[in-house]
Amino acid sequence: MKNDVVFILAVFYRYYDKGSTQLVAYQSAVVALLLLVYMNLLALTVFLGIEGPSFLKLPENKLAQYLIGLAILISFYLITVKVFKKETVKKYKLSDKQCFWGGVGLVFYIVLSIFAIVLAVKTMS
Repeated sequence: MKNDVVFILAVFYRYYDKGSTQLVAYQSAVVALLLLVYMNLLALTVFLGIEGPSFLKLPENKLAQYLIGLAILISFYLITVKVFKKETVKKYKLSDKQCFWGGVGLVFYIVLSIFAIVLAVKTMS
């Protein structure tokens, strides 16, 4: 499974390693991966009717909720960066064919994820 995540990060990295995003290609790849995971978790929790963990009682204050969400996001980012090192992602060997079909697969998966979120929101209301 770790190799699959490195493959996804490598495809994102090759995509962002051009033009104006070249300096932040690795960070962009990690954020794109985390956004994809978040979208799928969000759709899954809506479909399953999960309100959230019972141990996590969020305060009523919106600023506090945003700060807690930001802290969780930063911690996931730091864990991802620690587990999947930049050098590992950069050195991952992708042929042009693998990169192309990996990109096509990711675009298809992203479209399906967006569709799942839209469907989840429509079933919620």
